Amino acid sequence: MTRRTGAWFVLPVLLLALSAHAQSPAPDSGRRANELDTLLTYKARIHRHFADERVTVLEGEAEVRYRSMTLRAERITVRWDEHTLLAEGVPDTAWEKAPGRGDSIRVVRFRGEPVFIDGTEELRGHRMVYNFKTGKGQVVRGRTELEGGRYEGGTIKQAGQKTIWVAGGSYTTCELNAPHYHFSSSKMKILVNDKVIARPVVLYFGRVPLAFLPFAIFPHTRGRQSGILVPHYGQSELEGRYLRGLGYYWAPNDYFDASGSIDFFERSGWMLHFGTNYAVRYLLRGNITGSITRKNFVYGQNVRRWDIHISHAQTLDPTTSLQVSGYFVSDRNFYRDLSADLEQRLRRQLQSNATFSKSWPGSKNSLTLNLSETRDLDTGSSIRMLPQVSFYHAQRSLFGSPPRGSRPRWYHSIYYAYNLRAYQRISRAQAGTASSLSTSEEERVANHSLRLSMVNPGKIFGWLQLSQGLNLSEDWFGQAKDYFRRDPTGPVTSRTIHGFFARHTFNYQATLATKLYGLFTPHLGPVEAIRHVVSPTLSFQYSPDFSNPRWGYYEAFVDRSGREVRYDRFGGTPRGGVQALRIGVTNLFQAKVVQGEKEKKLDLFTWDLSTAYNFRAEERKLSDLTWRLRTLFLPMMSLSVDATHSFYQQAPPGEAPQYLWADGGWKRGSFVRLAYLRFSADVRVSGKRRTLPAEEQPSEEAEEEEPGILLPGETPRYQPGKAFEDFTLTWRASVNLSFELDKRWLPERRRYYARISGLELQLTRNWRLAYGAQLDLRERDIVYQRISLHRDLHCWEAEFDWVPTGRDKRYYLRINVKAPQLRELKLEKWGGRAGYLGYGSMY
Repeated sequence: MTRRTGAWFVLPVLLLALSAHAQSPAPDSGRRANELDTLLTYKARIHRHFADERVTVLEGEAEVRYRSMTLRAERITVRWDEHTLLAEGVPDTAWEKAPGRGDSIRVVRFRGEPVFIDGTEELRGHRMVYNFKTGKGQVVRGRTELEGGRYEGGTIKQAGQKTIWVAGGSYTTCELNAPHYHFSSSKMKILVNDKVIARPVVLYFGRVPLAFLPFAIFPHTRGRQSGILVPHYGQSELEGRYLRGLGYYWAPNDYFDASGSIDFFERSGWMLHFGTNYAVRYLLRGNITGSITRKNFVYGQNVRRWDIHISHAQTLDPTTSLQVSGYFVSDRNFYRDLSADLEQRLRRQLQSNATFSKSWPGSKNSLTLNLSETRDLDTGSSIRMLPQVSFYHAQRSLFGSPPRGSRPRWYHSIYYAYNLRAYQRISRAQAGTASSLSTSEEERVANHSLRLSMVNPGKIFGWLQLSQGLNLSEDWFGQAKDYFRRDPTGPVTSRTIHGFFARHTFNYQATLATKLYGLFTPHLGPVEAIRHVVSPTLSFQYSPDFSNPRWGYYEAFVDRSGREVRYDRFGGTPRGGVQALRIGVTNLFQAKVVQGEKEKKLDLFTWDLSTAYNFRAEERKLSDLTWRLRTLFLPMMSLSVDATHSFYQQAPPGEAPQYLWADGGWKRGSFVRLAYLRFSADVRVSGKRRTLPAEEQPSEEAEEEEPGILLPGETPRYQPGKAFEDFTLTWRASVNLSFELDKRWLPERRRYYARISGLELQLTRNWRLAYGAQLDLRERDIVYQRISLHRDLHCWEAEFDWVPTGRDKRYYLRINVKAPQLRELKLEKWGGRAGYLGYGSMY
C-alpha cells in the first residue's frame, strides 16, 4: 500500500501495533513493558505500510516525533515485531570538480543522513538504529555538538538509558571537517550526566600526535564542573622554575563554588590562593578571595604575607539592602610587590565598609547604618567609623499641597528637609613607617539639621526668580577641649573633658536668577540659527563668625606678640563668617541644524564664570574669577579649558597680598592675572563594527547564569588590565592631551602630558595591535607604555604583551585554545625581574 501525502498523522502506537493482524490478542488492561506509552507523530512525502511484515517505511524528508525527541532522515524504517527503528540517508550521484583537475567526475554522496534531536541536543550520523523495547541503539559515524565542542564516533552504541559506548571517538572545538587539533580515543564509555572514561587519549595537531595519556576521566555534565585545576609551568629569574595554579575547583550546586590552588617555586617556597563565590539571583551575591605566602618574593625575607578581599551584596526586600566590602593585607607593600595591575599598586589606601540601607518611599524617609575603615598604606594611619548612622527625610512642602482646584498660595512654596547623623570615629596615627608606636583619638558626634527653602511662586518684574534657603544645624558631642595656661605667659595647653555638649550653627542664602536669550541667523550650510542662552545668578550668603568667643565654641588667648589666637573646642566649627555676594554666569550655545526636511537642536558648548566678594574676610575679600569652557557637539571628542584669574599680586608667604591695580597698576591696565590654566582634549574614535558569527555572539543570559570562580591569581587586583577590549571594531583609539600651568604659588609649575589609553588596530584579518602610553611632553620622557599583539589562529589564539620601560618592565606570551572550556590548554612564557607575576625589570 502506497500513499503520497504531505499531511501529519497522529496515531496511537498501540493501535498501530495491533492493526496489521485482527487475530492479535487484545491488550492487557495495563501497559506492557515493550509498548510505547505515548503517541508517535510522523510525516514524510512517501510512506508505505507493509501489514504482513509489520513494517512501516517513511521516505522523502521523513520525520518522527516521540515525546521531546525528533528524528529526521531521508528514509526511516520501523520494524514493529523487532521493535527497531532504522534511519539512514540514500545514495545520490553528483558531478564535482576533480581535485587538481579542471574536469568534473561523477561521485556518490549520501543525501538526508539522519539527525536525532532531543531538546537542545543534536546528534548526526551516517546510520542510526534504535530498539525502543530494550532502549539500546547504534550510530555509525555519529557526530554531535555540546557547549561549543564537537564529538564524533566511528560507532556509537547505546547500552541502556545511561550508558553509551563509543569506538574511535574524537573531540574538538574546531568546526573544520579536518580540525586543527582534536583529542582521540579508541574506546570510550559515556555515563550520561556523569562522566566519560576514555583510553587511551591522544592529542593531535592536524594528523600529528603530540601528547598521550593511557587513560582519562572527564566530567559529562553541563555548566560548571568540579575538578583539578591545571597548573602552569615557567621560569623566573629570581624564583627559578615554578609550577603555578595547581589546585581543585569545587562546584556542588548552582549557587556556590570554591577553589584552592598553590604555587611552588624552586628557590623561594610556595604561595596559596583560595576563593569562593555564592549567588542567588535577585537575593544575594558575593565572593571571598585571598592568598597567603611565607616568602617575600622581592626582598628575600622569610616572612608570612597574606591578603583577603570580601564582597557581599544582599537584597532583603525591595526597600532594604546590605552591602559589604573589605580589603585586608598583612603589610603595606603587599600589592606593590605582588600585583601586576598598575592601578592596584598605585592605590595606597584600603577601604572597607558595611552598609545597611532601609527606605520608606511613601513617607520619603531613609535610614543608613555604616561601619567603615580607611587605612593609609604609606603612613600606617587609619580612620574607623564604628558606627555611622544617618536618617534622611527628603524635601517636601511644609504646609502640604493646595486643595484640588484652588490656586497655590505663597506659603505652599516653602519646603523643608531633615537630616540626622551620628557616628563614633577612631583615628590612629603611627609615629613612623618603621615604628610600632601609635596614637589613638576617639570622637563621638551626633548632629541633625533642618533646611528650609522657598522658591518665590511668581517672578519679580515678570522675569526675575527669587529663591531662599535657611540651614539650621545642631551638633552633639560627648567630649570637648578645654584650653588653659598654667601661668599668664606660658604656652596654651589643652585637656579633654567628657560630658554632653551642643553646638548650634546656621547659614542663610538668597539667590536671584533669570535667563536671557540671543538669536543669530548666520545661515552657514546646514546651520540655520545659533541661540545663546545666558543664565546669570546673584546670590547673597550669610553666616556669622562662630569663632567669636561669645558663641562659646572657641577660646581666645593673646600670644606674646599681642595677636589674638582662637582655639576650636570641638573641631570643624566654621570660623571667619561669611557675608558675601556671589556672581555667576552660565552660557549655553546651541545650533539649529536643518538636514533635508529634518531639523534638530544641537548643544555646541558651555562657558561658566563665577566670582564672589566676602565683606567679612580679613584679606582676599575678592575671590578668584574662575571659568570653564566645555564642548558638547563633537561626538568623538571633548575639549575643556579650566582657568583661574586672580585680582591680587603674588606675595611671599606671610605677607598680605595687594590688588593688581594698587600702586598705579591700573595705569598699566593690570586688573587681573592668570593664576591657573588647564587644557584637556579627549579623543575617542573607532572604525566600523564587524559582525560576529552567531556562535560567537554573547548570550543574553550568560551574565546572570552562575557565579563562576575567580582565582586570586586571575583577579584584577593581581593581573594587569586587558589590552584588548573590543574585537568587533576594526580599530579604536582613546587619546588624552593635557596641559597645565600653575602660577598660584612661586615658583610656577608647567606640565604637558599625553595619554594614549586605548589604541587598537586590526592590522590584517588575523593580526591586531594594541598600544597604551603616557608621555611627559615637557621632559620628553615616556612615563609608561604597553605594546600588545594578538593573532587569531582560527580555533586558537596567540597574544604577546610587552612593557619595555619603567618598573613594570615585562613580557608575556600566551598561545591557547579559544573555547572557554579548554582555555587551560595553552603555552605561556613570562619574562621580568619578578617573573612570578610577570612584572619588574627584565634585566
